[in-house]
Amino acid sequence: MFVRIFLASTLGLIAGCVVSSAATTGGTGDCTQTATVSNVSGKLHGQACTQNSECKYGVCSQTAMVLVGVGSIGICTKECNCGANSSCDLDNILDANKNVVSGFDCARQGSQAQCAYQCTSDDQCKAWNPSLPYCLAGYDNYFSVGTHVCAAKPAP
Repeated sequence: MFVRIFLASTLGLIAGCVVSSAATTGGTGDCTQTATVSNVSGKLHGQACTQNSECKYGVCSQTAMVLVGVGSIGICTKECNCGANSSCDLDNILDANKNVVSGFDCARQGSQAQCAYQCTSDDQCKAWNPSLPYCLAGYDNYFSVGTHVCAAKPAP
C-alpha cells in the first residue's frame, strides 16, 4: 500500500513538474519576454535605468510591480515565470565562498511575476537603489513575495 501511494505521489509530482515546465517554457500567455541576456555587464533587478539597453535582460520597466504605481522611474527586471533561465536566484551575486551577497526574489501579482532585489532592511534598499528605499514583504494590490524586496513606497 505504501509503495503504491508513494509511487502515485511521486509520479504525480513528476507529471506536475512536466506540465508546469512545458507550460512555462513556451510562455503561459502572461510572459511578454524571454529570460535572455542581452547585455552581459548590464544592470540587475531593481537597479535604476532609463533605457532597455542598460539592463542585463534588456528590460527597463516603469511599470514594475515594486514601483507600486510611482511610474516616473525605471528599473531593470525580468519576468520570473517564463521557463528556462527565468528564476531570479540565477542572478544572485556570490562572494568567493559562494555565499549570497545580493539576492533576488520573484514578486507576484496574480499571474504576473517579476524579479526584484531581496532585502533585510530599508538601508540595504537605499544602497541598492535610492528610488526603492523600502524593504517590504508585499504591497496591497501591487505585489506579494516570499521574502522581502525593495519597493518605491512604504507599506500602506
